[in-house]
Amino acid sequence: MGEAKRRKQLGLMPQAHAFEVIAQPQDTGWQLEWLRAPQGELARTLEEGLQESLPTPAAWPADYRTRWVAAGRPTDYLNSADDVEAIRVPERLRLSGELLTGFDPRSLKDRGDEAASRFFLLGSEGQTALHLREQQVAFGNGAWEPLPAAEMGERAMRFLMQHPIARERGELQASYQVTHHREGLVTVDPEPPAELLGALEELAQTLHGRDEAGWAAGHRQMIERTEWADEQGRDLPQGVPAARRLNFELRERAPLNTPLTTPVGEWGDLVILVGQGSTEFSPDGSTWYSYVDPSAEPTESELSEFFNQILDLGTTEVTVMADGRVSWDESEVAAEHADRLRQDLLRQTGAGDPARWAEFARAALVDAYEDTAPFLADIPAADFPVPQGLRLDVPLDAVEDAEHPNELLFESQVSFDGETWTDIYLDELPAELLALRPQN
Repeated sequence: MGEAKRRKQLGLMPQAHAFEVIAQPQDTGWQLEWLRAPQGELARTLEEGLQESLPTPAAWPADYRTRWVAAGRPTDYLNSADDVEAIRVPERLRLSGELLTGFDPRSLKDRGDEAASRFFLLGSEGQTALHLREQQVAFGNGAWEPLPAAEMGERAMRFLMQHPIARERGELQASYQVTHHREGLVTVDPEPPAELLGALEELAQTLHGRDEAGWAAGHRQMIERTEWADEQGRDLPQGVPAARRLNFELRERAPLNTPLTTPVGEWGDLVILVGQGSTEFSPDGSTWYSYVDPSAEPTESELSEFFNQILDLGTTEVTVMADGRVSWDESEVAAEHADRLRQDLLRQTGAGDPARWAEFARAALVDAYEDTAPFLADIPAADFPVPQGLRLDVPLDAVEDAEHPNELLFESQVSFDGETWTDIYLDELPAELLALRPQN
């Protein structure tokens, strides 16, 4: 007690500010009703920290149901999403605890997993923390009852993973291969919308490390986690890898949050997960080794590197309409190349000639959706909807080289009404093409 008093006098003990709040999930976020809270700047810090520590309202049902199942509450096996959705989710959550300032995060090392799970570090410095002392839930205006424990020990994991539904991920909407180079360059294939691109780059840097030390430590942890070794007797790559890669999957939310289904991020109504078995590393950027399966033969990525080179080419976006109108950003195309570029595009796409345009657009869309909508190849040309416009990425080298025009065009967006545009590489079929899907 003497040491604690001395540390407090020296300002080395954290300051505790008690709070109690009732939280209700809403479409726009958690609605907070404060029963007790500090004032001024501390109040704002507390509210921001609480919103950060809670699951989003959209994620709350899966979070609560996971806790409920991990606590061993079900009396039967959960085999389907319907079984999980039958678990009632409380409408109110009551939290009490302290906002801790002057907090030393090293103190968590001396606490057990269950105790540490009640602390949430706020900010990058880790000197402020939330301590959730008590968490209760209520259905409607009913009585308060304890929230099932958050700590996921061996017993809770056994309760959770015995249910078949615990391994089921949400429906896949899109998949992106993300390659992260040691120098910091991140490439994504296929190219996602700009906002999603930034989110995927940020996730890759978070998972792989933002500096040399983090990069090396992350690689070492992955090797140690899988007890990586070569059962075939080959020489294993040593040292820090030149590149790492994985697949990020955009999926609908899974019924339960388990080690196989817990997302690493969110994107609108969808969640982002790491593709199972997709994590790899490369000592030279060419030969790739699996983190998950040490016995797997290494793969070469010459074809992938070729496509990366294509994606890294400077391009300009061109809009081509069915009636022959062609437009682009005039600041990216010199006036001396304009007439030739327009004629090249009209020749390649057939714009202005209804029959040739319909043939080109159909071939382009069938090829673009070959993996996600193979049924399009079986739709007769006469029944295939003709788009009013296509947006194409044209390599700048082709624009500037009059003697060697590039015949390769990258279709990026399509419009069937001339006003609404759909990104082709989001793997989400436009309604006009979705209507062609066979019903049986």
